[in-house]
Amino acid sequence: MAVSASFAPQQSLPAALPASGLQLLDWAVLAAYLIVLLATAWLVSRRPRDANAYFLGNRSMPVWAVSLSVIATSMSAASFIGVPALAFSGDLTYLVANLGALLAVLVVAAYFIPAFYRYQVVTVYELIGRRFGPAAAMSTSWTFLIGRVFANGARL
Repeated sequence: MAVSASFAPQQSLPAALPASGLQLLDWAVLAAYLIVLLATAWLVSRRPRDANAYFLGNRSMPVWAVSLSVIATSMSAASFIGVPALAFSGDLTYLVANLGALLAVLVVAAYFIPAFYRYQVVTVYELIGRRFGPAAAMSTSWTFLIGRVFANGARL
């Protein structure tokens, strides 16, 4: 069955990009990046490392730097771009929730991170176990897991 001419596209499609889309400078930048990446990996891998050094940086960072890192980790691009637009439209719910989260992060930075350093622990559950015993650590972890199940179920 022949297709009539009325079904032919009315506008021509844009021309495809040339097969060699990357220019010499593009390849040079890509090669330089790869060389720097491989050199950095090689230099870092030569140092002796154990689990404490890998996960905790040998606990060599000051408390204030770790605290700032926790605060920065809790923020995202949406916090800086989306929230002002949402608040400007009159909806302050996300802003209020994030103010509460910021307060919580400041409490963690002021009280919990110094305790992690003082007790030489890695997780909250390890800290609770050292302070209040293994039963408290186990009940806290179970409470968290059950809370996560309900939170994820509510999202579905």
